[in-house]
Amino acid sequence: MDWDIKTGHDNYMEPLYIKPYYREGIATSNDNWGYSRNDNNTKSSKDLINQLCSVVSRGGNFLLNITLDHNGRIPQPLVRLLAEIGQWMQVNQEAVIDTEATPLQTGFNWGVVTHKPDTNKLYLHVQRQPEQNVICLHSLNNRIKQVRLLDNQISGHVSCLQKTHTDTGITASTLNLQLGHNYDRMPLVIELEYEGELDINPVVHQDRLAKVRLDTLNIAHFDPEKLNYRWTFQIQRPGRFALDLVSLETMHHKDPLWVHHGKTGRISYADQSWEFELNLDKTDANDAQVPWKNVHSRLGELYFPQAGEYTLEISELPLAIDQSEKYGQDYINLEYLQLGTRLA
Repeated sequence: MDWDIKTGHDNYMEPLYIKPYYREGIATSNDNWGYSRNDNNTKSSKDLINQLCSVVSRGGNFLLNITLDHNGRIPQPLVRLLAEIGQWMQVNQEAVIDTEATPLQTGFNWGVVTHKPDTNKLYLHVQRQPEQNVICLHSLNNRIKQVRLLDNQISGHVSCLQKTHTDTGITASTLNLQLGHNYDRMPLVIELEYEGELDINPVVHQDRLAKVRLDTLNIAHFDPEKLNYRWTFQIQRPGRFALDLVSLETMHHKDPLWVHHGKTGRISYADQSWEFELNLDKTDANDAQVPWKNVHSRLGELYFPQAGEYTLEISELPLAIDQSEKYGQDYINLEYLQLGTRLA
């Protein structure tokens, strides 16, 4: 069946995988789509702005439903909520309106990226404080002309250093943030202007902290029927690293749960292979889903004796890559795999 635009599930934002069609994420301002006198669970403007940024960065449109009171009027809490969203949009609208999905072949723990190819600009939506106040775009080969904050009322500055590794040809663009900004309040947006036609290096490799993030944007192969998922990446700093699988709570948005405890799968890399079991080892916030959490499962340690290219394979475990399995009984909604020092 053909469609003009595909609408996602109720209050569920599609996985990171970029869809080859027009789509939208839909959410409500609280828990219901219509009037409910017992529903006073108004979402925060920060949560809704984060959802907006996340949906647009995945190539979608964001539809927000506003519930009315028993007289058909917008309640005052929602008036204030919309005013706060409007104030943020007044400053940052160019990073949202008429932008495209991220062209970078990885996701980030600090936020999301949108793109305006006609103006050679990337927009970094910083939803949480970056580790060590550093953002590394290690797949952008273009020379960066300038970086700036869209909100010029934020104190501090952003500087950029680019370095090309002669052995791999990969350009690491490192942004250092020295900002007086409360990341718990609102996301900030950094505009990055690059020279020439966009040049993205598809090689996945360690960042400046020797971490490797493997997600649906850089997956090399997946077969949901055979339950086989494979990533290829470069190691520059050999050694022993922890592997964590980060998945998303599911079930209904009023009652989020993680139902995958005890499920097993298999890890294969180099000449090693072993079975693992999913456990809930840690949770943290997910900027695209409200109020669902990320669940961190520790899968073990991997040893890389020397620099070079490696392949990691997950099998015998159903991962949601391009599906949007709202209730998640069967598929594990993968956010990312991370190789590196153990997540705290």
